[in-house]
Amino acid sequence: MMPSIVNQIETVQVDINRCEKRLDALERKLRLQSNSDEERKALKEEEKDWRKQLDQHNKTLKNLRQENRKSMVVSVAILVVVWACYYFLYKPYS
Repeated sequence: MMPSIVNQIETVQVDINRCEKRLDALERKLRLQSNSDEERKALKEEEKDWRKQLDQHNKTLKNLRQENRKSMVVSVAILVVVWACYYFLYKPYS
């Protein structure tokens, strides 16, 4: 069974939080610690990789939210159609 859009959104948000925490730690290491050129280069590479992941997760989150909005609109439209059918077919005659 495929997870719901809401579950997928929650999973992506967890991944975004993980990426942001790791990026914060990397930025602190780069800023506060004295590193050799090799260590600094490795940290910069890792930071670049984490930023790519964060960008990808943000794009995925944007798409999932768009899908969620579409699903909501379809649900509301179905509800309105059902209500209209009920109202016009079974409305009490005054």
